[in-house]
Amino acid sequence: MKKLRKILVALMVVLCIGMISPVSLAQVFNVKTVEAAAKINKSKVTLIKGQSLQLKVNGNSKKVKWSSSQKGVATVTGKGKVTAKNAGTAVITAKVGNKKYTCKVTVEAPKLSKTSISLTVGNKYNLKVTGTKQKVVWSSSNKAVVMVLNNGLVVAKKAGTAKITAKVGNKKYTCKVTVKKRKTGGNTQQYVKATPTPAPKIELSASVNSISVKEDESNTVSIKYTGTGSVYYAVDDSNIVDCQWIKGWNNDWIKLNITGKKAGTTTVKITNSTNNDCVRITVNVISAVTIKLPKVPVEVYNYYGNTLMRACNVTNIYYKAYKTGNSYTFYIYVDGTKTYDKYSDVNSTICEVGYKLYKNGIVVTSGSVLSPSVSVGESFAGRNSIGFLNEPGEYELVLTNIK
Repeated sequence: MKKLRKILVALMVVLCIGMISPVSLAQVFNVKTVEAAAKINKSKVTLIKGQSLQLKVNGNSKKVKWSSSQKGVATVTGKGKVTAKNAGTAVITAKVGNKKYTCKVTVEAPKLSKTSISLTVGNKYNLKVTGTKQKVVWSSSNKAVVMVLNNGLVVAKKAGTAKITAKVGNKKYTCKVTVKKRKTGGNTQQYVKATPTPAPKIELSASVNSISVKEDESNTVSIKYTGTGSVYYAVDDSNIVDCQWIKGWNNDWIKLNITGKKAGTTTVKITNSTNNDCVRITVNVISAVTIKLPKVPVEVYNYYGNTLMRACNVTNIYYKAYKTGNSYTFYIYVDGTKTYDKYSDVNSTICEVGYKLYKNGIVVTSGSVLSPSVSVGESFAGRNSIGFLNEPGEYELVLTNIK
């Protein structure tokens, strides 16, 4: 009987507690209710012209009044939707009662330097995106026709058309590239010689049949012509050299100034207008960038932490360098053989050959050359890595391990 009485009392207590209001219950147990602090979801943001963003005040159930300090830069609706209008900076304010919450909005208006260009096979053009500090991602719709590097340098590979896209955030800007076949010949310019009396036997010759010149430097060749009329030159590849006559005959001699534009070899053809005889001068343009290479063979190691993962023996290394606009592009080429793999001799993985490029004892750039996936004992050849330099001069290449 006593047990039954205790059970009934306990049931009555439970029913009484259930009938107490939440406020009363909180008071009974001394519980305090604290609301989460209101906060705007973005305090600063960068938008591209035309983009929109939804702002909101979290932790708030009251009415929010939205406003913009610069409506010409960015507008905001009564529901907090921000639209970027023009380049500049604006402050978006969310007012809740007497409290204000702000978001600084920076609007950028990126612009691609060209919307269409025409190039000849082998030529290059550096596209640029201005009006933004954000990362630009470059791509080509047809890499067989045109390739584009991560700095916007466009390289024409074969005749055709392609679209280069510069992506900033989720906005895309495009340039149509038309690539034409290279024409034979090149720049021509004639120089007329006065007719002597009596007319001598016609002779056309050059002081040399080949010369070397550095990029952005000049060399002169003397041309002898004993006939009358004019002499003129034609450059096979005007991307490699420029030519200009140094005016004024000295008896039967005149000088031709040849200026190197880009590393490579081409031919300058000198022809006379009397009987169309010609002489040819081979011009070798040397890159203004020279790189001292390390001795080979040399072993290069790939580590993960302190664990040796792979190794390869570099048996040959060479480079190519040429001028691109106001800077210089270089390629490092590596041949070698994989000599070690932590997991097994038949494990097919890449080897990485690190390098640093020094000028006057200071590292100016670094990178690595990746082999294809090979097993121990397998060789690879002609693998390359591309880099860029801001100025000409002599550099030294040092191979490094990868960690």
